[in-house]
Amino acid sequence: MNVARGGAAGLFPADADAELLQRGMGETLPLVAGIALVVCFAGTFLVINGKRLRLDLEAAHAQVRQLEGILPICMYCKKIRDDQNSWLKLERYLTDHSNAQFSHGICPECAQQAELDA
Repeated sequence: MNVARGGAAGLFPADADAELLQRGMGETLPLVAGIALVVCFAGTFLVINGKRLRLDLEAAHAQVRQLEGILPICMYCKKIRDDQNSWLKLERYLTDHSNAQFSHGICPECAQQAELDA
C-alpha cells in the first residue's frame, strides 16, 4: 500500500496546487492559456470532422438507389412488371430503378446451346 501511495505521490504531489498558486500569474497564465488553446483546437477539429463525416454520409445516401420489395417477374422471358403494368426487360427495369449498368456476354451453357441450334 505504501508503494502505491509513494508512486501516486510522485505523480501527483499533494502540494501541486499550492506550488502552482505560489508560482504566480506570470508562470501560471501561459500554462492555463496553452491548455485552453489545445482544448479549443481539439474541439474545433472534432466539430469540423463531424460536419465533414455528416456531409459525406449525406452524399453517399443521395447516390444510393435501392430496390426493395417483391418484383413480379415473368417465369419464361424474365421481364418485370412495373407500377404501370408494363412489362420491361430485366436490364431496362434495373437500369431505370438503380445505378446499375450492364455489359452483355454469353455464358458457356448458352454458347454451347447456340452452337447446337446452328
